[in-house]
Amino acid sequence: MTPDTPFIRRVFTSAEIDYCFSHHDASPHLAAIFAAKEAVVKTLGSGDVISYRTVEILHDDAGVPSVHLPGHNIYISLSHSRTSAIAFAVRPCDPADIPPTMISAALRTAEAQLLNEE
Repeated sequence: MTPDTPFIRRVFTSAEIDYCFSHHDASPHLAAIFAAKEAVVKTLGSGDVISYRTVEILHDDAGVPSVHLPGHNIYISLSHSRTSAIAFAVRPCDPADIPPTMISAALRTAEAQLLNEE
């Protein structure tokens, strides 16, 4: 795979491509960033349809990844080996956006767990 591969150009931003191909083996880095993009898209739910290039995963000088997506505050963690990659994305929400039935169910579950521990 090269930086000019059509798939690479379609999915990754120039900054992401530069970062990945600055390493001896770009593949694990590409896989981790792809996994991060997928995780970010899933945190947005089905209401927001965006392209993978819109979600940009950048790394600071210490190698810490961050999501750059205008209008969204999303945190990520990613990891990879030579053969596998994984990413986790979290989007904080306003507690007012959580349906009351979901809160009630979570409270009932927590109460049941506490009662079982006694």
